[in-house]
Amino acid sequence: MRYAARLEDATNLSAWPSEGCVDLKASTDFYLARGIFADSEPDYLGDKEEYDEEDGDEEDGGLGDNISIISKARDLQIREKDDVVLPCETEGDNIQIIWLKDKTILFTDMIRSGKDKRYERLDNGSLKISKVTAEDTGNYTCQIAIQSKPSITHQLKVLIAPRIVNWNHGLKKTLNKGESLSLSCSATGYPQPSISWSRKGRRMPNGEETIDGDSVTFEDVSRKHGGVYECLATNNVGDPATSSVEVEIKYAPEIEIEKAIVNSGEGSDAELVCEVHADPRPKVGWFKDGVAIAHTPDKFKISHAGSKHLLTIINTQKSDFGNYTCHANNSMGRVDKVVRLSGEPSPARYISGEELENGQKLNWLVESHSPVSKFTLKYRNRKGGNWMEVHPPVENPEGNLYSVEQNLELTPGEYEAILLSENTYGWSDPSIPHLFNYKQVEETSGAPSSVLSMHLGYNMTVKSSCSLGVESDACLRDIEKYKEDFQAGAPWALRMFDSATKMPSGILDGNVLQMGNYDECLSVQGPPPVSSDDSSFTGLFCRVKITELTLPELKTLHSLRDLNRTHVLQYMHLPLLHYLEKSQGGDVRDLSLQWAACAPSTCGAEGLETVAEYNLNLLLAEIGGSVQVEAVQKSCFAIGDGSDEFDPAAWGLVGLASFICLLVVLSSAYDYYTSSKGVKPANRVLLAFSAQKNLTELFYIPDDLPSGILPCLNGIRVLSLCWVLLGHRYHVQTDMANINALQIPKVANVPINMIMLNAYLSVETFFLLSGLLVAYTNCIRANKGQSFNLIQYYVNRYVRLTVPLALLVYFLATMSDKVVRGPLMDLYIDSDAQVCRDNWWATLLYVNNYVNNLAVCGGQTWYLTVDMQLALLAPIIIFPLIKWPKPTMYVISFLTLASVAAAFATTYINELFWTNPFGPGGLNFWLYLYSNTPMRAAPFLVGMGLGYILSNKSLVQKMRLTTWQVYVGWVLNTALCLAVVFTLAIAYQDGYEYDKLEAAFYGSLHRLGWSLGIAWVIFACTAGYGGWVNEILSWRYFAPFSKLSYSYYLTHYVIMFWHGGTWRNPHYFTHFESVHAFFGDLFVIFVPSLLLYIAVEAPTSALLRQAFKRG
Repeated sequence: MRYAARLEDATNLSAWPSEGCVDLKASTDFYLARGIFADSEPDYLGDKEEYDEEDGDEEDGGLGDNISIISKARDLQIREKDDVVLPCETEGDNIQIIWLKDKTILFTDMIRSGKDKRYERLDNGSLKISKVTAEDTGNYTCQIAIQSKPSITHQLKVLIAPRIVNWNHGLKKTLNKGESLSLSCSATGYPQPSISWSRKGRRMPNGEETIDGDSVTFEDVSRKHGGVYECLATNNVGDPATSSVEVEIKYAPEIEIEKAIVNSGEGSDAELVCEVHADPRPKVGWFKDGVAIAHTPDKFKISHAGSKHLLTIINTQKSDFGNYTCHANNSMGRVDKVVRLSGEPSPARYISGEELENGQKLNWLVESHSPVSKFTLKYRNRKGGNWMEVHPPVENPEGNLYSVEQNLELTPGEYEAILLSENTYGWSDPSIPHLFNYKQVEETSGAPSSVLSMHLGYNMTVKSSCSLGVESDACLRDIEKYKEDFQAGAPWALRMFDSATKMPSGILDGNVLQMGNYDECLSVQGPPPVSSDDSSFTGLFCRVKITELTLPELKTLHSLRDLNRTHVLQYMHLPLLHYLEKSQGGDVRDLSLQWAACAPSTCGAEGLETVAEYNLNLLLAEIGGSVQVEAVQKSCFAIGDGSDEFDPAAWGLVGLASFICLLVVLSSAYDYYTSSKGVKPANRVLLAFSAQKNLTELFYIPDDLPSGILPCLNGIRVLSLCWVLLGHRYHVQTDMANINALQIPKVANVPINMIMLNAYLSVETFFLLSGLLVAYTNCIRANKGQSFNLIQYYVNRYVRLTVPLALLVYFLATMSDKVVRGPLMDLYIDSDAQVCRDNWWATLLYVNNYVNNLAVCGGQTWYLTVDMQLALLAPIIIFPLIKWPKPTMYVISFLTLASVAAAFATTYINELFWTNPFGPGGLNFWLYLYSNTPMRAAPFLVGMGLGYILSNKSLVQKMRLTTWQVYVGWVLNTALCLAVVFTLAIAYQDGYEYDKLEAAFYGSLHRLGWSLGIAWVIFACTAGYGGWVNEILSWRYFAPFSKLSYSYYLTHYVIMFWHGGTWRNPHYFTHFESVHAFFGDLFVIFVPSLLLYIAVEAPTSALLRQAFKRG
């Protein structure tokens, strides 16, 4: 026995001082020697039972009888300076309690072991601590002083408001331009405070509102780094703690000129403005021809307002014209900028134009402070014509503004024109060239309009201008740099312009979604910084919506006037317009023009809009057009913007995948070792992750199948899966950027295309197979005398399906939008990834068809949810089906008809389409019918009835059919299935008028009809009436792919959506392209499906078999 002292010694109060305080170290040593404390458990040398038996003969002196602690251990978080009570209520007699903090004794019964009177032992055994401090954090143990040492331990954590410590920046910090600015801040508190930095009244220099982290560093500082920086520490306890420091940047003067050329006239006042920034405060002066200008109230008025310095020249004379220098200097340096005061007219501004029957009218505006004596308008055909010259008449001005109007007789072609003005002081600079096209105007009966404005999209608000107020200084500077370098022909700027969309062809056929050159945009590298104010940048890709497009009158574009959803449907001649008119199923795809744009990565949405409008207006200026855009912000991406960086959740998935790979490697190695040595595995669980075993079982094709196997199901499952994949491929292809988008709906007018449009029937096949196997397997077991194990049934189904699904959901939520990028990722992947981050739980709990059912994680998982819900309800039928089969078959029939009746009523009342529509109307169909479990129950119930029939061999024998009955059965069944598939073509024909009664009949009966058709095929093949059909469906090489069908179903949408999201250019939709892509899908999806099966699905099934000892 390991106890060094007996209980009598431990409980003998005479061993402790009877009054006063106990010596802390001696007390601790004493109790540790007695083995009383919870952290000094005995070290058993033999069996625990032997130890208990030996010690059981000892006497407890009555203290061990029915003594226990009835309080529960707690984890407490208490604010500093509050009081707390740690409960320790007991039951039993003659109880002595010891209170410890960590290993330090606080109380031995009622005797205090220390001088801290904030600790108080209450009569009920509890411990009270008054005005807790940070030092009170720890583990508090209440222990009864008997040999068995019952105890509880409370964990106390004191919540402490944040305090900033080690602040060594003072109140002010001064740096010279070009130096490095480093600020650091640390804080104490519990929980550990988080720290962020901000700048009072301004964003941080990198454009962000705040920067998280203990420290911030900025290299090569400039004046724009000055300001008051504030460190904020917060932990949601008390008030946040703050400290601030004013950062002052010393730098040489920097001058910005408001206008480099100021036009004025004799007798007028002229104002020259330069804006000077400097620290220390600069000395600013004005010079003319090297001579300083002094302030004189009657001639030169020198003033300043803030950083703006003004020189006002009163009563300007001819001698005043010339170059003026704004000079600034301080201790850091000096700088000069020149402003020219001129008496010449200002360059003309083009105002408007109008096409005439035989030429073009041009209108200009000219400002001149002296009378204009002559205008010269030069124009030429841009296709190599010579400059022509005319002299518009000089009209009386309004103040200093002259309106210039000139009609030009032209032949059709592309022209450019410039205007020059002359006054007493000379000629003005030429105006910016005005580019225009002239097309001979045909006479029309109505009054022609000069401009056609098209507002594209649905409920678009037209933006009057692009404000840049929220853009960073770096963005504004880089936009100007782009414009300058583009005009100069710099390669990087040309690539940025080249990567953006220009005016595409085929808009009238629906070529509305343009991706430009995505990779060229991302590869753009801006010019290297040449000054401290410059920044390096790359290309930022975004799509923009064309919210207003103004063009000269072109009759070929009139069919797109005021294009909106209703007009799109009318153009397509779809009977589905019925839904839009009734505001049902309003999920029509937005067919507004979306074009690619590329801008410096230092910009946000508004900066990108500025660049996009600049590029497009350069092109449209040639035809007198203009454009306004709105950025699709979710489509924006730039290399290094952080959107594709792994977060902790993504790294968690990497870790999980690595762990699974490790299990596969270890299990495979163990499998190889045991098989090569001829050794029996210690436990088959160790082989669950073996790639060798799982691959062997996957591709094992026996010559003879065991009894009870239904081999035709393999072929039906594989072919139905292919139909699912084909339907989804068509869905992705028609939803991609198509040149002929407005022609695609006409696919529905061709009856043979119902094979694709009615691919939803493949889902009914899977519901049928699910119900069949649920009933068939359990009835077979019942025939063998095995009872139905409800717990095993539920656990096996949920775990087997959910483990692979959970891995898929984890991937969708954390990595699907990070591992690949493309111009359309926001339409295909990014939105689904966010949905999975928000609603993953609804998918894993199989409730996403009723909870957040407009935001389903993994579009295809709705089927798994409905199937799981039906399977969970199936035991209600399985139990009576095994015991009372005949009446239960009547119940199954009744429930099937009830499901059909419910679908009929739902379709009729809500005026739904015949089936899931190709086009608008799908939203209400989804909500009311498609994902509604009772409406989808009929195929599952038919499957359950068929499963019972096939499990009863004597019943199958009684249903023997003659040869002619078999032929008739196949003919009728084929006619039924073809009717179900192709009757839908009626609803898609031009001129069809929707009838809700017809829709209700087809919508409720076509699933039942299809299910009965597939049920006949399975019955015929199983009962020996299948002939060559059974030979095809039972082809043994279908078996491996049948096993892979679940993994295929889980992974296929990700692959297809990645394909759509990374598609670089619009393509022309054809059936050949879609089918070609479908066969590519079969091979590409095979790889991730095989990996998911080997590493997750097969091991999960193997572990479940071992858990329930099945095979």
